[in-house]
Amino acid sequence: CNSGTYNINSIKLEGCIVRDYNQALIYGGNAVLKVQSLEVDDCIMQNIVNDGGDFIDFRSGHVVNLSITNSTFNRVAAYPRDFIRLDNSSSNFPGSTSTVLIDHCTFYNVSHSRRILYVRFVNNASTVRNTIFAGPEGYTGYYSNQAGTVNPECSNNNYFNAVAFYTGSLKLDLSGNYTTLDPGFTNAASGNFTVTNQTLIDNNVGDPRW
Repeated sequence: CNSGTYNINSIKLEGCIVRDYNQALIYGGNAVLKVQSLEVDDCIMQNIVNDGGDFIDFRSGHVVNLSITNSTFNRVAAYPRDFIRLDNSSSNFPGSTSTVLIDHCTFYNVSHSRRILYVRFVNNASTVRNTIFAGPEGYTGYYSNQAGTVNPECSNNNYFNAVAFYTGSLKLDLSGNYTTLDPGFTNAASGNFTVTNQTLIDNNVGDPRW
């Protein structure tokens, strides 16, 4: 959306497979675009380079509620780019808040060396729970390095080869109840993220399909 005035109640992607794609999944570039609810649920998205923007990319406009649930992201925002970008257009939406929920997802090699939460809308809040963040050896993705990004509320996450999500000077998982276990993916290279680690299975961490 790059022109005109838009007030959208909801956008929902459900049960979708998106792969081998080169641009943003969704892009908002209009200062008067307002989306009340943006949902991604029960999806698999893989091999998305994003050399034309970040994965969910609102440079202008306002997303009130962004929800990403029960989904798998494999080599997404691989340019590298940020996974979620919600820039600061607060002056056009006084008193508003952007909220982000990531729940029961599996992330593998997403936003290598970049941010999952590039959220700069002045009032913002993020919740990340029951999610696996993993990558190959040397993966350096992280939550955020932005002063304006509120530290995410985290619970029951697992980080494998993803130390920057819970150590260092960035925005971190401060919950104290995360794990750092090898999920034992059946075949990550071929996109099979079936978990074989019994603790993660028992704790219901990650995309439920696996």
